[in-house]
Amino acid sequence: MRRLAAVLSALILGSGAASAIPLPPEQEFTNQTPYGTPDASVVAPPEGYGLIQLQTVSRHGARSQTSDTVEKRVLALWEKARKKGKLTTLGKGLKADVQAFQVAERRVGYGDLSKLGAVEWSGIGTRWAAAYEDFLEQAQADGDTISYVTTDRQRTVDSMTAQRSAFRSAGLTALDDRSTSTVDPSLYGESGLTTKGSTAVRKIRARDSVKDASKALLKKIYTSSFVKTIDDPVAAAKDVYALYCTAPGMALDSDVTFAKYVPTAARISLSQLRDGENFYRYGPGITGQRSSFDHADPVLKSFFSEIDQRIAGGGEAAVIRHAHGETIMPFAARIRIVGADQQLAATSYYSYSRSAWRGSVQGRLAGNIEWALYEKGDDHLVAVRQNEAPVRLAGCDATATWFYDLDELRSCLEP
Repeated sequence: MRRLAAVLSALILGSGAASAIPLPPEQEFTNQTPYGTPDASVVAPPEGYGLIQLQTVSRHGARSQTSDTVEKRVLALWEKARKKGKLTTLGKGLKADVQAFQVAERRVGYGDLSKLGAVEWSGIGTRWAAAYEDFLEQAQADGDTISYVTTDRQRTVDSMTAQRSAFRSAGLTALDDRSTSTVDPSLYGESGLTTKGSTAVRKIRARDSVKDASKALLKKIYTSSFVKTIDDPVAAAKDVYALYCTAPGMALDSDVTFAKYVPTAARISLSQLRDGENFYRYGPGITGQRSSFDHADPVLKSFFSEIDQRIAGGGEAAVIRHAHGETIMPFAARIRIVGADQQLAATSYYSYSRSAWRGSVQGRLAGNIEWALYEKGDDHLVAVRQNEAPVRLAGCDATATWFYDLDELRSCLEP
């Protein structure tokens, strides 16, 4: 509970960078890592350039599990062990913890935004309003609008609502009143896993370290003799680990953490497995393959289209998209954010030693990618931030530190 209290303190009150959340370097909650409260760091543009548009694509905030499927599997295995008298002393409490967690999830709604998720997006909205105060107030005075886009999942709508409320609290009421909200189901991406990617995932699952970590977790709950009878111990361990990863995002709705069931020594291997799966499904994936980018291409096209419309005199000062991890992970890889872009050879299977890609950065809860368009006469520069911190794009030449000439950026990123 002390660790949970420390996490909550950082999430709600902290002022350090997102990486300052008190988690180990391995970021053991992977893409279910809560957002945190980073400093809103905006780099001033070169002299003479003024901000004319903001665009973002983001993941919804913290949520409950999307369904009770994992919980049902965990409870079914637990009941099987109970009937055979194969539970450990610690394991006897798992059912009660799962059921208590279910009460909180049902209250929130499966797949819906948790209280912490609303806090996350209220905080982001507050910091955006402060970081771009002059620009947004001028947009309000000029009669400009904001275009909000969500998917058809309620958690994206609720994230948008929390962010808009923060804008209104910052005095941008008139700007928000003129703004539009649309639903674009295509923002929700499908897995880009290929045949070679599937092979890589199987290889990762088959590592001795993953098997050992899975058995170590299961032995916290079940007797060794019972663990030997489980057909797929990795899958069974992954279910418990999924609950463990979801719990921090539900921390304002439930005090269940599942931490006691996940041995510290096993967390690196299990987080590496989960990150590896997402690396091939939604991240950069295998060298020469781009199926995981297929869903990111329309988003990138939309970014450039909105820029062109604004330069031509359009009235949209900002386009703010609330989507999913399945959206921002491929988009980060597609636009070559350093750390998100590096592919691996088909036989060089993902591991933390081989890749800088981490789900806790590229797919974290409430994670966001932002483009800021600056203008000076007929010249235009774009600055990119990820999770509110300036980032560089691999292979794209910066005109000035953190800034990319629009034409060069288009040439660098367009197919």
